[in-house]
Formats: sequence, structure tokens, C-alpha cells
Amino acid sequence: MDAVHAIYGSAEATEHLSFEPRSRDQVGQIVSRSIAAASKSPRDEHALAA
Repeated sequence: MDAVHAIYGSAEATEHLSFEPRSRDQVGQIVSRSIAAASKSPRDEHALAA
């Protein structure tokens, strides 16, 4: 979660993205939702990371 928040919480990193910087709580919800989605079978949502 720390690595995702480092990006999603940064004004510089999100400057050209479709959303404003996110709080630590918001990022936690995103990470939790992505983990839950990855556990579904069949999987209907995919989160990509680089």
C-alpha cells in the first residue's frame, strides 16, 4: 500500500491523470478492492501495475 500511495497520493504523479491525489485511506480502499477482485472466479476486474 505504501508504494501505491507514493504514486496516487502525489500531486506531481497525478498531475496528468484523471484523478486528484488520493488520501492514504482512499488508497487503502483501492488496494482492498483490487485484492478482493483478484480472488473472484471468474475474475471480472483486473488491476495493472508497473
